Amino acid sequence: LPILRDSSSWFSERHIAGQAIDLLEQAGASENEANSPHLRDEDKDKNWLQAELQREQWQFAWGTEIEWWRKWFATKGLHWPEDYANRMDPHAELDRDIKAQIHTPKGTRVKLLDVGSGPATSIGKVWTGCMLNVTAVDPLAEAYHQLYTEAMVTPPIVPIALEGERLTTMFPRDTFDIVHSKNAVDHSHNAPRVVQEMIRVAREGGIVIIYVNENVAKKENNWGFHRWNFEAMPRHYSRLPQGEDTLNHADVLRMNDSTEELLAAFDVFVWNEHSYQRVADLFPHTCAHIERVVVKEGYVEYPARYITVEIRKTGTDCPP
Repeated sequence: LPILRDSSSWFSERHIAGQAIDLLEQAGASENEANSPHLRDEDKDKNWLQAELQREQWQFAWGTEIEWWRKWFATKGLHWPEDYANRMDPHAELDRDIKAQIHTPKGTRVKLLDVGSGPATSIGKVWTGCMLNVTAVDPLAEAYHQLYTEAMVTPPIVPIALEGERLTTMFPRDTFDIVHSKNAVDHSHNAPRVVQEMIRVAREGGIVIIYVNENVAKKENNWGFHRWNFEAMPRHYSRLPQGEDTLNHADVLRMNDSTEELLAAFDVFVWNEHSYQRVADLFPHTCAHIERVVVKEGYVEYPARYITVEIRKTGTDCPP
């Protein structure tokens, strides 16, 4: 397990880091512009420091995430026993909606990467008629081994310790047919970079699928691993002023009788207190494009809308 700081030390360090980030924000720094050729060296230094501080804050929250998964194992799924059963089932079939994204003849080997898998991936492990090779990665993978011991279980696929921001440090570009992430990209310390890295390791013609709940960090006040928000907005709507709620589902339904037809008209934004970016602007159109955005109502336990973003890798012209 990673060394977890005592609570007084954690809050003290978090306060100091927060003050430093506030100062950087006042100076106009933005971590996602750190590599811009138009920035002065001192601005790049500020942006680098801000990114490092955000990563430190994210690491302080490791303990809360590990404790959540400890309870998940102890109760066999908390409120979601079917999720536990699916994750621990070595014969779970890959979801048909994911299969539909890759047109492959029978007998073909399909390589799938699950990013931020947790201690046991939620993705199906079997594709009847094809040879499915699933790789799971999670930054807390080494800490999960203690949870396996406590629960006396071993998941069908044990994740590799790797941050989503650093996929290309382990995997070559253009490797996977499917790159998948469920409820994880918004838990990262640099969500825009995770999206870019997922696209880089997907092969040409492959698909990147990202599932997230909408604006979780905002709703949770940046608690725990919740550091980034994803927000879906109809394309002909501008972002509402600060403090106002986003367009609700009832308004969306009034705009068009067919939700499915309207969904293709959504833009998705990724944001936190320092950055607000359109997901489609995170990569050149010669590299990839957003093929579909689906927005669904949340469930009773967590009513936030659920966003699915499907990105098709169309070329190899993806910047480093």
